[in-house]
Amino acid sequence: MTFKNKNFESILKEIFKFVIEKYYQVPIDDRYKIFVHKKTSGVDSDVYLCKAYIRAMTPVCLYAKHGKDYEVLTKKEYDLMLSLWVKHYQKEKYLCIPKPIYYSQDANILFTERIDGITLAKFLHYKAAPICWHIFHRKIMEHVKRAAIWLKSFHTITRQPIKLSLESALENDLESLHQHQSACLSKELFEQSLSKLYKLAKNLNLLLHYKTGRHGDYSIDNIIVSHEKTSAIDFAQFNYGTPLYDVAKFMVLLDIYGNFIYHNTNFFRSLATVFLTTYNESNRIVSFSEDDVKIYKPIILLHELKWTELFEQELPSKNPFLRYTIYRINKYAIKELKNFIGK
Repeated sequence: MTFKNKNFESILKEIFKFVIEKYYQVPIDDRYKIFVHKKTSGVDSDVYLCKAYIRAMTPVCLYAKHGKDYEVLTKKEYDLMLSLWVKHYQKEKYLCIPKPIYYSQDANILFTERIDGITLAKFLHYKAAPICWHIFHRKIMEHVKRAAIWLKSFHTITRQPIKLSLESALENDLESLHQHQSACLSKELFEQSLSKLYKLAKNLNLLLHYKTGRHGDYSIDNIIVSHEKTSAIDFAQFNYGTPLYDVAKFMVLLDIYGNFIYHNTNFFRSLATVFLTTYNESNRIVSFSEDDVKIYKPIILLHELKWTELFEQELPSKNPFLRYTIYRINKYAIKELKNFIGK
């Protein structure tokens, strides 16, 4: 395919048309209609909903993820999802991932099936207001438990025959943090946080546990729930290491969302406890305590400070509410890091 002198929407429609003809074996003629709508815009990628109405057929709906700068990461995500789909998720009915359909190397676009449902973040937005959370308490808890079961299953599927201590896992994750210093964090606080984490790692004496694949960005924004299914999306940050990272990230972000977005702190902390308890039940890999999660909390906060900084650069200047929310989250993270080092 050649895309010279074409705008991105035209390119996306052209590739979408090719995908329909090749993978759905539907000939495209003048009676079809194609619509493209941007759903989300992130730091390193944009996601579009592509929909085609073809005669009397059910509309073909796919998500298209366009990597802005990181072609290698988008191709890596496609290869990973394809491997997971073929080996594990193709016949799975309740714990799912989107089926990868096609990757265009020329345009750096990944097409996946559209999964029915809404993100857990949106579900909580609709149901977790203090005035009504008790009405939907059982349903909210059920979705959080299913998110824990999905993650436990994912860690089991991607488990490697390698055991590591939390000390070595922590040290490995600390090495990557040297590339993630946020501009809103002073060099002194950053270095003191890392220094204390290194000291803490050397004093840990936990049992060995298996190294697993890690989603890398497991949060309520990347979990889609419906009546029966629970699915995870966005595997761009997949890597291998201790599964505690995914567990801690979900729980720390729940705490942040409860504080600054949903303003229902106690309820969200109870959701985090339910998540950890469910994850630990009948877990053949490892069980983590809340103290283990606290060890990883500073690492999650340091990562989030960098991502919120990058995300803020992408925000339109006319979005003061979101900018203020990010400011408050960053302020909270810095305060927690200061508490961690005893400052």
